[in-house]
Amino acid sequence: MTPDEHQRLLLGLLLAAHDGHERAFKALTSRISRPVLVTVMRNLAEAVVSGQLAMEEIPGAARADLAREALNAAAR
Repeated sequence: MTPDEHQRLLLGLLLAAHDGHERAFKALTSRISRPVLVTVMRNLAEAVVSGQLAMEEIPGAARADLAREALNAAAR
């Protein structure tokens, strides 16, 4: 998977998950191998963590909890 394809998949998964569009989410993931999907979901989790860090009043205050939840969700 090229970096461009990886980024497009990541964005597509984010949009499908945000909209609660299960059919779109399944369509995006149906032809993706598990190792690639795990990598993409971990990247998505890290993006969420990075976004949260940017919004925190005290940098790092919620990182451990957020990272744990995001990575747990990515492993499902």
